[in-house]
Amino acid sequence: MSQDWERMKRLLSLGRDQTPKGPPHPLPAHRAGQPGLRGARLRVEEQSTPFGSCLIRELEFPRSHVHGNTPLEWLLISGQEGRALLGRDPRLREIEPSSLLFLDLETTGLGGTGTYAFMVGLGFFRSDRFFIRQYFMRDYSEERALLIALRDFLSQGQGVVSYNGKMFDLPLLSDRFILNRMRSPLEDLPHLDLLHPARRLWRERMGSCSLINLEEALLGIRRLSDVPSELIPSLYFRYLQYPDPSLIEPVFSHNAHDLLSLMALKARACFAVENPEGCAIQHGEDYYCLGRIFEDLGHWERSIPCYECALHRGLPPHLRNEARRRLSLIHKRSGDRPRAVQIWQSSVAQDGSRFDPFSYEELAKHKEHREKDYEGAILIVERAIEQLARLGSPSSQAELLLRRFQHRLRRLQHKLRGERWY
Repeated sequence: MSQDWERMKRLLSLGRDQTPKGPPHPLPAHRAGQPGLRGARLRVEEQSTPFGSCLIRELEFPRSHVHGNTPLEWLLISGQEGRALLGRDPRLREIEPSSLLFLDLETTGLGGTGTYAFMVGLGFFRSDRFFIRQYFMRDYSEERALLIALRDFLSQGQGVVSYNGKMFDLPLLSDRFILNRMRSPLEDLPHLDLLHPARRLWRERMGSCSLINLEEALLGIRRLSDVPSELIPSLYFRYLQYPDPSLIEPVFSHNAHDLLSLMALKARACFAVENPEGCAIQHGEDYYCLGRIFEDLGHWERSIPCYECALHRGLPPHLRNEARRRLSLIHKRSGDRPRAVQIWQSSVAQDGSRFDPFSYEELAKHKEHREKDYEGAILIVERAIEQLARLGSPSSQAELLLRRFQHRLRRLQHKLRGERWY
């Protein structure tokens, strides 16, 4: 990474002793190819509008293109049901792959009316091939031309996919349209912001769900020669002063890489939801997260095998207890109490695992109220009290649990002796 910073510093210092030479000029096609985007056909053109012109660079990828370890073709063989489930918007189910647009902006800052989107990258599928189209304004005066060209193309789309677009990309782009007295073509489109599904799917295993982190963990990609995001505004400001294509060339590459990763992650996320077995999920945490997604949507029949796979693959102690709790409650609610009891018994029997008060309490209630086995219930409650007593420095929650179990023990002892409990 230190080499990347040195390279960026050299780019930022480029042209300091020069004077600006006329209007900005287009990025030459022969300079636009970048490592990591091999196999793509490239076109660069200047698009004219009634309010001036802007630059458009387009990359074309074959259907067989693989980004990291993920074939982009997965976008075409999965996605409609997955989009609707992950985006929680039934309108996403009806969109054809060719009408879906992937969006990523490069901006002059982090928001506000003074922030410009100087590059708008779009990914899409047409005629059995994948495309990335990048709209670039070579000067602030070209913003209106960029927005008009962009509006004409966006009007053909029926849905948008972004990464944190709900909080950043779409509001910023909407502001730029409004400030230029234009209606945003994005405001009525169904929108899948992949950041939120990514957190629901992978946060338990990865913690951070930044795009860079997901690339490394899921797609097997490490950006070895990429411009850091925080330097992109500075590169653009330098380009405005000294319009040398080598200054902005890394930003084109960065944006294209972001879009390819967005497409690959969307394909992987939808494929995981639609076909967990075919996606070859390796980690218990990912199966657990899938189970949570299906359970939250009320699809219990789909959450059950996910929780079972998660427990089979292995989970950290806190997630293991939580998966058992959720799985047992689904069985209990659906009327399959024997399977729920089996889970509670298995959890209680594993003394070496992390203490799970929920299983002790549910099993004790089952024996007391369903089986009328007061002695068995007393043994379970006494064992739970012993486990709680072993805690070195009990928390307030442990104290509350202890009082609850002690109360249950007294009631069970009265019932066993045939005494009335008040």
